[in-house]
Amino acid sequence: MASTCDIYKGSIKLGSGTCAAGSANITSYTANDSGGQANDVPRVCARKAVIVVVTQAGTHVGRSWQTRVLTEGATTVLRDFCPFVGA
Repeated sequence: MASTCDIYKGSIKLGSGTCAAGSANITSYTANDSGGQANDVPRVCARKAVIVVVTQAGTHVGRSWQTRVLTEGATTVLRDFCPFVGA
């Protein structure tokens, strides 16, 4: 079962997508913009150490894990897989 999740660097939300237990991929990933600044561009998370937070209501809502983003795209690949069974 997959859960929605957000990716943060510190307190800055870089993007969101869908994570699943035992998977190192964030699917349907969408990068956030830079907050309405002039020449707005999506935030970049590739090669950054980040925190992934599960946001879907259920057993694991609010749980998080630290990892590094290896590649960023529609499917974003993480160094570490989602540790929550049933997420």
